[in-house]
Amino acid sequence: MHGQLQFIPDPNRPGTHPARGAYVEACWTSVIGPSGVALLRLVAGMTAHGPVRMHPGELAAVLGISHTQGKNSRLTRTLDRLDRFGLIDRNGTRILVPQHCNPLPTHTVERSCDLVQHWHHTLQPGS
Repeated sequence: MHGQLQFIPDPNRPGTHPARGAYVEACWTSVIGPSGVALLRLVAGMTAHGPVRMHPGELAAVLGISHTQGKNSRLTRTLDRLDRFGLIDRNGTRILVPQHCNPLPTHTVERSCDLVQHWHHTLQPGS
């Protein structure tokens, strides 16, 4: 990743759980990993009042992960994971960040450990 990353708030994205809330931490961590949750929570907080630009190396340092150039850096893989699961919308260095996230897909809940299933059913309204 060269140049700065541009994080843009996506307030119109539907979702039932705050991106910085307990559900994301308890349930999504097993899917996107701790660096994914930390990154999502950080950029959701940073973009709560508007767009933010940040250099990839600086972002990696804030998260406590290594950053090297290329598609195999930890930061790139973390962003890719968040994008793959629909938690951000990434187009190169332009990244749309929601303030709310959807719950885990049903098939993911069914494959999760008992504790994640418990948290999902406890923290998911109407579950």
